[in-house]
Amino acid sequence: MSEPILYIENLKKYYPILGGVFKRKVADVKAVDNVSLRIFKSECFGLVGESGCGKTTMGKTVIRLLEPTAGHVYFKIPSEALGRIEKLKQELMGFTGLESLDYLLDVTKKIHNELNNIVKTFDLSTYRGYRLRQLRRKMQIVYQDPTTSLNPRMLVKDIVGEPLLVQQAVEKRQISDRVISILKKVGLDERHLYRYPHEFSGGQRQRLAIARALVTYPELVILDEPTSSVDVSVRAQLLDLFQALQKEMGLTYIFVSHDLSVVECISHRVAVMYLGKIVELSETAKIFKEPLHPYTQALMKSIPVPDPTKRKLRAPLKGEVPSPVNPPKGCRFHPRCSLAMDICRREEPKLIDVGNGHFVACYAVTNEPK
Repeated sequence: MSEPILYIENLKKYYPILGGVFKRKVADVKAVDNVSLRIFKSECFGLVGESGCGKTTMGKTVIRLLEPTAGHVYFKIPSEALGRIEKLKQELMGFTGLESLDYLLDVTKKIHNELNNIVKTFDLSTYRGYRLRQLRRKMQIVYQDPTTSLNPRMLVKDIVGEPLLVQQAVEKRQISDRVISILKKVGLDERHLYRYPHEFSGGQRQRLAIARALVTYPELVILDEPTSSVDVSVRAQLLDLFQALQKEMGLTYIFVSHDLSVVECISHRVAVMYLGKIVELSETAKIFKEPLHPYTQALMKSIPVPDPTKRKLRAPLKGEVPSPVNPPKGCRFHPRCSLAMDICRREEPKLIDVGNGHFVACYAVTNEPK
């Protein structure tokens, strides 16, 4: 793998629930809860899970379309700065308690000030105004349904060129050439400039959405189930297009999907989400060949077999997905898990490396003390 382009540290996104006469907060929907990841440059990182597990929310929070509740998102942070952050945190935790109060106050103040300066420089969650607008050029998103994400009253030349105009990325006289260039990259051309979205097929509309996302030449692109609204043949063409564009433009993808067959085809690594948490993370080949977490195993067994003569047994999952407003204590999957133990009901398992970069959050797999 190349160097990391994105560090996600303890990211949280909660939606408040208001109640009562005065509309006070009574609870939170914990859509993304304490997620930490590293995304490497020029990789396609797959994010899978059931509907409602927080995949799309996480993608939107990472690129600041949604405001994070807590946590840090570092984009292209130098390794020296990241190492300095870790060292400062260790220094804060290294005091013995025997130091004088004045010494502790003075030293901790200096450490906090240095930490805050580094965080303000590289943490996307602190960006505002001009810095946030500049960030939009480097991070883009392709939505699931181009019918709703493309303005039906705008011509193609305006839809694709609008990001350049808003971002002032190029001079106005150069916008047309940039738009034509990016349209050719996605399989369209100048003949389509003066058409409206409804004049295109579903696959062509998705190509327009891809062109709009790539016209600013971003470095990180969130693909939010970009192939779910098209048929199988067009899906294959779009996947080939994504891979070709990634090689040509050096793109980094976060591929959000519930279609495991698509994720297996395009992703280098895969993370499995359940109720706002990452429960398993590994290289694509490993996680599809030998899934370790019981939830991942159930997902793999639910992949349909394209043969009508073969019947596949249903995954052994019992019960319903718990509410993200009041998730179970301990492991969030334990009410539906056949391997659940007493410790699973009391303590939340950590994401642990079980070997060769394969991370799992499950006491039954990691052999933690029972």
